[in-house]
Amino acid sequence: MASYTSDAKLLVELPSSLPSTLSSAVRAQYISDASAEVDSRVGPRYGLDYATNTQRFPDITDDPATPEVIEQIARWLAAARCYRKLGDINRDVATGMSTPERYEKQAWELLKEIKTGGIQIVDSDGTDLAGTEPLLDSTTLDKDLEFTKGEYEDGSLVSDEAGTLDGF
Repeated sequence: MASYTSDAKLLVELPSSLPSTLSSAVRAQYISDASAEVDSRVGPRYGLDYATNTQRFPDITDDPATPEVIEQIARWLAAARCYRKLGDINRDVATGMSTPERYEKQAWELLKEIKTGGIQIVDSDGTDLAGTEPLLDSTTLDKDLEFTKGEYEDGSLVSDEAGTLDGF
């Protein structure tokens, strides 16, 4: 399981006195879950070729450690989970968002920038860790696409009528 942030860094984001329901074991699980979410959201641009082929970036305890922006995103996602566990649903007057929503929004905006190539993740030598080109944002696709009916291999046209599975 990946750990892209540490408990010590997560604790900086949380209230100074925590209830026992937010134990170190619970926080460790939230860190692991947040790290997995980061892996899933950066998509295939960053391959699963690090360490055991199960994660996209080095752990926070590795040398070199997790890239800073990835650590920050994982910390924010883990903090959002902690605040939800604490029941923090108070809304900020200026933004209208709860604390977990604010953390998630910040993290998801950075993840989108990473996925589309707006932010590069580099190692300690400055080498881009991406294995592929940026993915297109679905909102950039041409909205005026025209779809037509196709043909089967035998040259017959596709029918408007939906087929059934009665014969199977």
